[in-house]
Amino acid sequence: QRGEVAALQRGDASSALGFGDEPAGPTDLLTDEVLAEQQAIAPLQDVSIDAVAEHGDRARVQVSYRLGFASGARRYRSILHVVKRDSGWRLTTTVVATRIHVEQAVDRLNFAGTTAPSGPVLMFPGALPIRFDTPYLRVDPTTNSVQFAGPRHLDVRIEPTTAARHRVAARIRGELAACVRSVRTSIACPLPSPSTIPGSLHGRLSAVRCIYQVTSEASGAISVSGNAFFVGRYRTLSYDNVPETHQGRLALPVQAVVYPVAPLAVQFS
Repeated sequence: QRGEVAALQRGDASSALGFGDEPAGPTDLLTDEVLAEQQAIAPLQDVSIDAVAEHGDRARVQVSYRLGFASGARRYRSILHVVKRDSGWRLTTTVVATRIHVEQAVDRLNFAGTTAPSGPVLMFPGALPIRFDTPYLRVDPTTNSVQFAGPRHLDVRIEPTTAARHRVAARIRGELAACVRSVRTSIACPLPSPSTIPGSLHGRLSAVRCIYQVTSEASGAISVSGNAFFVGRYRTLSYDNVPETHQGRLALPVQAVVYPVAPLAVQFS
């Protein structure tokens, strides 16, 4: 087991495969290049054999290790199965057999130099070899790796990076601030109700509370939803279509889309 770990850490695919059996399946991702990409994204670190339970010529080995992602290391635990043969103890499988499904941002990601696979794959345990053409997207940390103890069908989720959330939030707040200062703007400003007269809000924002999610679009568009809270004057149309002036605090519903490329452009809906 330690021999395979050492081979994985130095990016030696053929040596890693030599420590046990390989299940049937496509071998396109079992290369030094892909393994090196996995290690570059999240190096395999701090490997520990925590327990061994032998039963004749078979054994269960409990291992734990860390993957050193740039966003923060994550620790994993797996059970490896080994069998005793003439040459010694060997793993019953050296790779992970799984299906990978990616729906979001497929036009923005690079999976080991190509598009994301759509069917069964064999992979070494470790980080998914996914990179994006923008700093505003990342793989959700709960779905960014394959493990021996992981699911046999991995639905990969994409989310905005921390930088994206901060910058989109600042852009949203800036656009909304222009709306409530009655500043001429090219965007369609959100209104608290259909009877509110466009351009009549004049005051300040007290808070903006939104959530940010990557849509299912291939472009990786980020959806923004929530509320902005406005304090000031505004006008509405009465049932007789007569303008009336009011003052107070209102919640402005925020629904917008932002495409994850610079400069970030907000499209309110």
